[in-house]
Amino acid sequence: MNLDSINRRLDKLAALHPPQTARRVIRLVVEEHGETQDEAIARWHAENPDEPPLGDDDFIILHKIVSPNANAE
Repeated sequence: MNLDSINRRLDKLAALHPPQTARRVIRLVVEEHGETQDEAIARWHAENPDEPPLGDDDFIILHKIVSPNANAE
């Protein structure tokens, strides 16, 4: 797959969604240690004051998963 074929595919996908169609924005937020979902969303809003306000359903909270053997080196 080359750049031209990728661009053609993107153009075809864009044609399926006319510009007047409102699109939903989903934000990925990485949870900090011990943080609740509400705290993670509040932190994102505080760190991004210029972004339009988003509802709780517009976020996906990513949890860090660390192997118990991660520091065993």
